[in-house]
Amino acid sequence: MGIKNLNRFLRTNCPKNIKQISLWDLKGKTIAIDASIYMYRFQTDGGLIEGMYQMIGLMKYHKINMIFVFDGKPPPEKAEILKQRREEKAAAEIKYREAKNKLMNCGENEDISDLEAEIDELRKKIVKITSTDIANVKKLLEYMGISYYEAESESDYVCAKLVKKKIAFACLSEDMDMFVYGCPRVLRYLSLLKSTVVIYDFQNILNTLKLSLEDFKKICILAGTDYNIHDTKYDLNKTLRVYAKYTKNKLQCNDFYTWLKRNYDESIDIEQLEYILEMFDLKTKTIHKKLMVINRYDNDGLKSYLFEYGFIFV
Repeated sequence: MGIKNLNRFLRTNCPKNIKQISLWDLKGKTIAIDASIYMYRFQTDGGLIEGMYQMIGLMKYHKINMIFVFDGKPPPEKAEILKQRREEKAAAEIKYREAKNKLMNCGENEDISDLEAEIDELRKKIVKITSTDIANVKKLLEYMGISYYEAESESDYVCAKLVKKKIAFACLSEDMDMFVYGCPRVLRYLSLLKSTVVIYDFQNILNTLKLSLEDFKKICILAGTDYNIHDTKYDLNKTLRVYAKYTKNKLQCNDFYTWLKRNYDESIDIEQLEYILEMFDLKTKTIHKKLMVINRYDNDGLKSYLFEYGFIFV
C-alpha cells in the first residue's frame, strides 16, 4: 500500500497542509474513490453491501458526486509483492484456524479475551474480495445511479489522473502511492460516524518540504514502492538523510540518482529506478471514456436488490 512511513513523515513535517474537514466542505464536488480500499474495509467488518450502501448514502446526503474506480489486471512488476501478500495471507489463515480451535477447547473459567483479540486481528488479515463481490458492488452502484470506471490496470493512477485532469476534485484512498503519482488532493481517514475526512493538499506539501515533484518521486521510489520493494536497501529515513547530503552538493550534479551513484552508492541501478519512475508518470497514462460506466438511479431496482441483503423499507 505504498511507501512505508511516508504518512508519518508528511504529518510530522507538513501539519498545516493536512487537515480534517467536514464532508459538507466537499458539497458539489466530484470525488474519485479507490473502490478496492473500501470494499476490503467493509468486507472486514462483515457487511460489504451494507457498508458500501451506507458510505454512498452519506456522500449523497452531503451532495458529493462520486466516481468509483475498480482495479484491472495488476502490472507484472507487482508480481513479487502480490506473491508475498498471498503467502502472508495463507500463513494468517493457518494461525486463524489454530486460534479458533484453541478457543473451542478453552474451559468455562479461562480468560479468553486475549485469544479473541488475536482471532479478530487474524480475521482482518485473511479477508478476500471475490469477482462475485465486485460484481455485486457494481450492481449496487448501478441501482444507486453512481458512475464507475473499470481500470485496465491499477486504479490508483486512474484516480490521480481524474484529479489532475480536473474531472474530480480529489481522490479518496488510503494508498500512499497517490502522492507518488502527484495527485493534487488526497482524502484519507473517512469517518462514517463523524462525517469527516482528512485532506492532504499535495502541492502545498511540496512547497513546505521545498521539493520538486520529480525529487519527491525519486525519494519515494528509492525508499521502496510496491513495484520495487525488494530491490532497494533504502528505507524512507535513510533516503531522506542521503537526499539532505545531495542538496548541499546540487551544484556538482543536478540529478539525485546520478549524484547518489557517483558519490555514495555505486551499487544502485539507475536504469531500474528510472523505469519505476516512468511507471508513476501520469503523462504516460491515459483514461478512456469507454471505460466509464454512467448509471441512472433506479429506486425500485435498488429496493428489490437490497431486500436480498435483509434491508427493510417502510
